Amino acid sequence: MTSFTLSGHTDWVNSVRLYGENTLFSCSDDMLAKRWDLEQRRCVHTYSGHTHHVQSLHLSSRAPPLPRPSPRNAKGKSRVINEEDEQRPFMITGSLDSTMRVWDIETGECLNTIFGHVEGIWSMTFDSLRIVSGSNDGSVKVWDTSSHSCLHTFHTSSAAVNCVALSDTRVVVGDNDGNVRIYDFRNMRSLDTKPLPNTSAAN
Repeated sequence: MTSFTLSGHTDWVNSVRLYGENTLFSCSDDMLAKRWDLEQRRCVHTYSGHTHHVQSLHLSSRAPPLPRPSPRNAKGKSRVINEEDEQRPFMITGSLDSTMRVWDIETGECLNTIFGHVEGIWSMTFDSLRIVSGSNDGSVKVWDTSSHSCLHTFHTSSAAVNCVALSDTRVVVGDNDGNVRIYDFRNMRSLDTKPLPNTSAAN
């Protein structure tokens, strides 16, 4: 097995994701995300725009496409993912600047900036239907993946939400109090904005 080092970030690297056989994505406290070509062993694109540490990134499940022309927005304009965008792979990053950004992986264009949290986002994930994000203030938000509108907001506790996971029917949340909490989407509406009791059991 051949080992090598990719150099380019200037601060802590917080998350890495393999994409296909020869592509890697990373994000860092240097406020950047990067795309790496593992065959060439170099950075081929840098995604900039966040104003604080980038803590997490996740990628759409589509395979990397062949290069092709891609329309761009006017400078400074953001937009939600439309039907054409849905044919292209995309990345979502979460940052301690309290926002998530949606990126076109091919062009590096920021398709949209998602606002809603009042403190930094420590963790996020998504599938074809929902984005789930967890914040330093203990809040969890569920968003529509296509429109980026917020569907639900609830508080797990006063502790920061460090990690989130998502399935077809459940959201799992881990926080700084040492709790792992599991929620069912069928009951999600009743949780909106309400602090939840500590239901952890002693081992």
